[in-house]
Amino acid sequence: MLALVRRAASVALVHCRRHVVARFAFICGALVLAGCASRPINPPLDHVDLTKGYRFDTRQSHFMDKDDLVILAFSGGGTRAAAFSYGVLEALRNIEVQGPKGQRFRLLDEVNVITGVSGGSFTALAYGLYGDKLFDSYEQRFLKRDVEGELLSRALNPMHWSALWSKTYGRSEMAAQLYDDILFNGATFADLNRGSGPLIIATATDITTGSRLAFLQSTFDVLCSDLNQVPLSRAAAASSAVPLVLSPVTLNNYGGTCNFMMPPWMSYFANDKTSIRPAERALRHLKDLESYEDGVERPYIHLVDGGLADNLGMRGVLGHSRCSRRFAPPVSKRRSIPRGGSSCSSSIRCPRRRRTGIAPSVLPGTSRSCSRQRGCRSTTSRSRRSSS
Repeated sequence: MLALVRRAASVALVHCRRHVVARFAFICGALVLAGCASRPINPPLDHVDLTKGYRFDTRQSHFMDKDDLVILAFSGGGTRAAAFSYGVLEALRNIEVQGPKGQRFRLLDEVNVITGVSGGSFTALAYGLYGDKLFDSYEQRFLKRDVEGELLSRALNPMHWSALWSKTYGRSEMAAQLYDDILFNGATFADLNRGSGPLIIATATDITTGSRLAFLQSTFDVLCSDLNQVPLSRAAAASSAVPLVLSPVTLNNYGGTCNFMMPPWMSYFANDKTSIRPAERALRHLKDLESYEDGVERPYIHLVDGGLADNLGMRGVLGHSRCSRRFAPPVSKRRSIPRGGSSCSSSIRCPRRRRTGIAPSVLPGTSRSCSRQRGCRSTTSRSRRSSS
């Protein structure tokens, strides 16, 4: 009897050892594979084609109303911002209005552009990808999910330690993988480009210059990179990469290899003599874009939370209207009023509006003058007569 017990114990010990060895081998193999993990590489672009890619000019054909431009700005603020922006979409979906010809439509269908920053970028990108299907599962898949807890759990899991110690893989890469698993399902900007929804502009902050970087093909043209192959989860990770908590998201910069040239109309902003108006932020943005043209000098672009540059998302709206060819009037359309040898140009306005010859900030009975130091100012006729 004792011999049988000893034999059974030895067999159990052998099985236990085999199980431990197999498990140890599995863990070692997983760690080795994790150590080989690296960040996704945004592919280079051979040449720039302004008629292709995910950009404003190629999305206009999907706009339901050609006479109005409706832009939503989703600000940052973590899950609360994502939930608030989702509530805005729900409200616009439930509001119906009647058009001038008697047709009824939802206000949500009138939205042409959505800018998203940090937490707001998740809702914006998800709506651009899924459309109305978003309202069926977004709450369960993302809003009511403990995303932060899952990120912490993955970071504390020894299976991910080797990858996190890698020089080419960081916490934001792990976060992007989680976002892809629970929300985006491997979708890229090519999937957004094939859809019929509004133009989605997710923005991040260039940690080197502190400037905004929008995930649009017009921006990636300067980098000589193809945005269509960039995962949406990576854009969301870059837009929400809180410094110190998450690592920067790195993009390869191939600037100078695709024969990209700045559009001629941009020179009107960069030249003090032909500038449509003093626009320091526009000039700064153009200079930041020019810094990307030299891929040898700046081979990598490191991105962090977009809220550092524009947490409200409004600079994306203003910058989009300022830097889109659609809103750039030719030099011959600039209005100048000479006064004391100086001139003042009218501000940029949507060309659909009827031009009245009076700038929006100028009231009847006032004249408009400007100087390079103080910009534009209005002086009433009454004050001029009293001073004379």
